[in-house]
Amino acid sequence: MRVLLSTYGSRGDVEPLVALAVQLQRRGAEVRMCAPPDQEFVDLLEREGVPHVPFLKPWRSWERPPTPEESHQRVTDFIRAQYDTVAEAAAGCDVVVATTASSSARSTTSSSSAGSPPSSTTVARAP
Repeated sequence: MRVLLSTYGSRGDVEPLVALAVQLQRRGAEVRMCAPPDQEFVDLLEREGVPHVPFLKPWRSWERPPTPEESHQRVTDFIRAQYDTVAEAAAGCDVVVATTASSSARSTTSSSSAGSPPSSTTVARAP
């Protein structure tokens, strides 16, 4: 089975998917992972033997925008760019697992009302 894992965020977003990648590899899956190109993630993926498909913008490069409208626009622009990377990396995969806080940053969820940041996970069978 060929699997693409994809996330964009901090260590709390990336590390769980790296652990999943390692376990899938142990079970015979061919796994690659889209993640930010920050050096800490490059090193982690290399150390764990998980092929890395980097996004263009490092996680640590994000600056807090001054207005909610600018924040929304930055997230929108990034998500558009993210789709191209994921679509290319998903070629030949049987399954795609994607998780990120940015895809639901503008949504209202029960987790956000409970004090946790909103998040989203998508599992899809690749065409």
